[in-house]
Amino acid sequence: MEETYLLNLPGVRKKILAGGTAALPHFAPGTKVLVFHFQTLLDNFERTIIDDSRLAGRPAEIFFGKMFKMEVWETLLGSMRVGEVAEFWCDAIVGDPMSYQRESWMMEKDEKLQTVPIFHMQGNLLVKQRQYREAASKYKEAVLLLKTVQSREMPGDIDYNNLGRMIIPLELNYCQCMLELEEYYEAIEHTTELLEKHKGNNCVKGYYKRAKAHAAVWNEKEARRDFNMVAHLDITLASLIGRELKALSESMKEKYWEEKEKYWNKLEKKKNNNTEEEIHDKDEEEEEEGDNGKQEDSESVTTESEDEVGEEKDKAASPPILCAEVCLPLTLNLSQCMLELKQHQQVVELNNKLLKKHKGIIC
Repeated sequence: MEETYLLNLPGVRKKILAGGTAALPHFAPGTKVLVFHFQTLLDNFERTIIDDSRLAGRPAEIFFGKMFKMEVWETLLGSMRVGEVAEFWCDAIVGDPMSYQRESWMMEKDEKLQTVPIFHMQGNLLVKQRQYREAASKYKEAVLLLKTVQSREMPGDIDYNNLGRMIIPLELNYCQCMLELEEYYEAIEHTTELLEKHKGNNCVKGYYKRAKAHAAVWNEKEARRDFNMVAHLDITLASLIGRELKALSESMKEKYWEEKEKYWNKLEKKKNNNTEEEIHDKDEEEEEEGDNGKQEDSESVTTESEDEVGEEKDKAASPPILCAEVCLPLTLNLSQCMLELKQHQQVVELNNKLLKKHKGIIC
């Protein structure tokens, strides 16, 4: 008997291949154990089998509402009678029927290895849907499973090395998700660990992703080093790396001018505040001079003379100290930015003016 119909769940279709007996069962959460065999296949021309419980040598068992992470499994099994054989199609939005997962310590080695490609496929589907956080979680789970299996192998053995090679694309996919999420330091950390472990594998993608992360956080030296390594390892990417290096130079120039404008705006603001204070002090001095004009001429001359001497002393002493406190650190910071951008001639000119103005100050 064959029958195809839709379940009351978006994205799921069911086809009965062999009918079961009795009525549909009712399962209270956690009170019943379901025992069943299953196959998981890709919906492609070859009908690729990615898991088969009979190959594992034992049927699957679940406590209803307890074991599986994906609720769709319970929906599928709850629609079947005892002895029934059915086939289900599940869209990506529902999830792969094999997307459940027990704790890794409960799984045998073969079960872990069979689960890794499922997580990998789920991660790829989530990336296509631009769900990068969820995709990264899938890739990370797959990596942890492989590392658990690898930890039981002898370092340097064939199986150990093969497992290491299986980890590389998953780690790279995880790092790409981190780049998309602008988690740049996380990407740098993981790519660095990957490159240190697999130095002999010419991990071009690892260097490229790390270069992109360094460029995003203004690590120009490190970004250039990794971009050049990519071009060295794969000459066919030379034109791409040329464009990346050009974009890096442009972004560093923009950053330089932004920093320069920020420092000079602070400097101008300080100068304006100081000018206002000087004008205010001068007005107060003129008022005091006007009040003292009622005194005798000799006293006025003497006072005026003393005020002028005092004022000149203030003018001679105040500006250098003020400039040393305000201008000097800002100008030195600007010089450092220009040094990083290799604007050496401008650094020389700027610091010559600085030293000329502040001869009496340790600079």
